[in-house]
Amino acid sequence: MRGQSRSSFKDAIHRASLRGDSRYLRERVRRITEELRDGALKPNSGKTKLLATRSDVIAGWHAVADALLAAGQSALAEKIRGFIGGMHRPLTTDEQLASKLEARTRTRERERQEERTR
Repeated sequence: MRGQSRSSFKDAIHRASLRGDSRYLRERVRRITEELRDGALKPNSGKTKLLATRSDVIAGWHAVADALLAAGQSALAEKIRGFIGGMHRPLTTDEQLASKLEARTRTRERERQEERTR
């Protein structure tokens, strides 16, 4: 489905993760946490292909917008350019997990701050 990321995990891993019982994901999260503590995530081999695919997709949308502009459909071309500008940056699975970890950490810190001020 357009606009949604799909998990690349095998079915058993995915089902275990939904139960909160995936050893594979626990180990992966542990590794990502250590990498973040050390400064940053290590480069992922899939990132290059992900960025190349994103570049191809954006080029395709620009071509559509240009064709619409040439056909006198400037309003629609501008909507497409707005869509392109609003696209989220592409993230690998590790980057998505890291983002969730960082968000969870920020939430916990906020909760601790609230507890201290009460």
